[in-house]
Amino acid sequence: MRRFIMFIPNKIAYCGCRPNYPHELADRLKLKDYLIAYGASQVDILEPHGVKPKIRELTEAILTRIDHYADALSTLNYFADKADNPKLSVDIGQDTLSKPKLLELLELFQHAGLCRLTNHRLSFTDADARFITNGGWLELHTYGLCLNLKKSLGIQDVACNVTIHRQPAGKTPITNEIDVALIKANRLHLIECKTKQFDKNADILYKLDSLRDLIGGLQAKAMLVSFNDLGKSTRARAKAMNITLCCKTDLSNLKQHLQTWLTAER
Repeated sequence: MRRFIMFIPNKIAYCGCRPNYPHELADRLKLKDYLIAYGASQVDILEPHGVKPKIRELTEAILTRIDHYADALSTLNYFADKADNPKLSVDIGQDTLSKPKLLELLELFQHAGLCRLTNHRLSFTDADARFITNGGWLELHTYGLCLNLKKSLGIQDVACNVTIHRQPAGKTPITNEIDVALIKANRLHLIECKTKQFDKNADILYKLDSLRDLIGGLQAKAMLVSFNDLGKSTRARAKAMNITLCCKTDLSNLKQHLQTWLTAER
């Protein structure tokens, strides 16, 4: 059975001789309904939640000294990834622990209640804490800003860590994850958040571009939020794909970048 999807803007404009003004319609479309309409067989969305004050404080401390912590954060990402085990812990060598900036960064994460360093062993409080340390803090920060903009910009629905299951006819089931997704003016907006350096064999721009077209259609928009700076070739590729970027030092003004992106027509 063929499926037809129409984009309906959230206003009515009257045609006639007299001057008239567009009439706004109620925005009722939600993320799950939108994604299912575009072919998802199942959509997993976490219950709406805010960002804890200590995580907000941690994020602010990192972003205000983004150049200072850049290398140390890459190292911490590496060890958080290595701690993907039943004990949620990893050993760190003395040479690595002798780096002042890493110790300073670890102190910030410990103060936020995410981990504990005992001698040479780094242990995480729980799986969520390891996720936040391994880059999830940037995802939560972006999600929190979108939540703050929800009322003023007329965002209909917003969620983080969205999982989409699709079952193409006669093919293996496919699962995709979206860091932050929202609906505004009945359009899907996707945001991918990255704190790690790009892997040449897994170009996130191509993934974001194809995912936007597949589950959002021609009207969908995409943004990449990256802790690291991007080279000229990557920036040119993003521009050609119509993917908005917010990277490294721009992150201190992420809220303004989100406002501009969300209010732009395309």
